[in-house]
Parts: sequence; structure tokens; C-alpha cells
Amino acid sequence: IMKRASSARGHLRDKISELIVEFYKIKLETGRKKVREENEQCIHYLMEGSPKRFCYKDYDRSDPRGYTEVRLLLRGLQQHLFKNHRSLGAEYVRAFKPLPLPTLALLLTIVRSSTSHTCLDTWATGEFNSQVTFKESEYRPRYKKHLEQLKQWEEINSVVVQKIREKMFERIVNMGNLPVQPSNEVDPGGLLQAALKHVQEDLACRTGDTDSEDGK
Repeated sequence: IMKRASSARGHLRDKISELIVEFYKIKLETGRKKVREENEQCIHYLMEGSPKRFCYKDYDRSDPRGYTEVRLLLRGLQQHLFKNHRSLGAEYVRAFKPLPLPTLALLLTIVRSSTSHTCLDTWATGEFNSQVTFKESEYRPRYKKHLEQLKQWEEINSVVVQKIREKMFERIVNMGNLPVQPSNEVDPGGLLQAALKHVQEDLACRTGDTDSEDGK
């Protein structure tokens, strides 16, 4: 699996890049100043907070909810790693259920940055900037920050968070209608204070047994 990891990361980045414009309604025709300003405003909004708004399913709330449960992430992972029974995810199912925190950290890092013209950093000025590239030296610190925040999230309620990650895996499998047998293995278990409070409130109302996506 390690031999295929580098290639998988690149392909996953490209797959998520294809989904971002539609998901966040970024306008591709940037010839007019108004369009560039609208794109820039959208990107700046998604970059607010810590964790950033784009890390949440309900990112447009005053108190964002559904940390990491972003359909964009699940769809991108499904279309590349769980596309069919020969895909990497289906082949190494035990490595992905529940979705590992490092995998989620990588996905969140990819959403923000890529060599593709559709990731968030490339649109920070409202139009495509081809000079923004997915360099490990630049984005490793961001990956580590996402991973740190995810670990803090898990520490709040490890049982519920594990169930949420299991549900996320099941959603990915269902998206591709893959005949993947469930695994019985259990994965052992710096948010800002305001974000920490929102996450705590969100988890307090959750058992992890229900799907926050409502089947959409």
C-alpha cells in the first residue's frame, strides 16, 4: 500500500479538485471584476475560523456543525479509492474503517491546495493562480495542523467520533455500491475555544449512530 500511496495522493487531489468548483459554486468565467470579487469573497468566507469553515458540513452557520462530515471529501475519496472492487480502498478496507484521522487531515489539506485550478488557495484572489502548487514543504505544516485539530476533536468524545468516522466510511461504500465486508477492527483512540465549544455542543447531541448527511 505504501508503494501506491504517492500516486494515490496525486490522483485523489485531482479528483477532489474536479468537485470543488461545483460544491462551493466558484465561477470559472473570471473576465469580469464582479465575478472575481464574488469568488474572492467566497474563498475568504470559507477560510474563516480555526478550523476553517470549509472543514464543516454546515459551513454557512454562525456556529458551523458537522466537522469533517463534508460530502465533498467523501465523494472525492469514493470516486478515487472506492470506485470499484479493484480500487485501493476496497482492497485495503481494514485500513479505512473507521476513516483514519490522517486520511481526513490529508483530505482537508487537499481541499485547500492543489496544482489543479480548482482548489481553494488557487482562487484566493478571485481568479485562477497557476503559481499555487501542492508542495510538501509548504503544505506539510497545514496537514499537521489539521491532524492536531482532528486529534483534539477525537479527545472530546472518542466513542462518538469513532462512530461518526465509521458512518462516513459506510457512506463512501454506499456511494459506490461496493460489496465491501465491514471490519470489526477498532481504531484506538489547536481548536480555538469558540470552535471547541461548537464541536462539544455538536457531539453532545450526537450518538454517532445516525447519519448527519440525511441521505443527501
